[in-house]
Amino acid sequence: MVVGSANSLGVLLWDQGAASWIAANCLGGIAGLPLWLMIAVISAFTVAVHLIIPVNTAIVAVMLPALVALAGTIGTNAAILAIPMGFSVSAALLLPLDPVSLVSYNSGYYKMGDMFKPGIFISIAWVIIMPLIMLAIARPIGLM
Repeated sequence: MVVGSANSLGVLLWDQGAASWIAANCLGGIAGLPLWLMIAVISAFTVAVHLIIPVNTAIVAVMLPALVALAGTIGTNAAILAIPMGFSVSAALLLPLDPVSLVSYNSGYYKMGDMFKPGIFISIAWVIIMPLIMLAIARPIGLM
């Protein structure tokens, strides 16, 4: 149900032109940045948005159409922006809200802040490494 409704939301955003509006108004400020910095900003935003929206499919449903529209406006392959978002959305590093950590949280051995402390350092490393990886693999796999 969640995946189906998220896909419907993404298609609706695209069909009604909301993806272009989001790209222009929310992401338009990064359109003039170098590609490596755009990838870093997208990765940082995706990692940070997990604090507000813990559902991966909802993040993808809203961000993917906007990133595709942004890629169209700057004239680059949409996969260069979408792949880092996809990897970053799967990396809930600040507050890992998966079943294992939520079940073991009730034991009282740690607090959510204890999970956040190492997650911030891993997230910073993630945001630095993601553009390097993307630019290293983009040309060999035909994205550039």
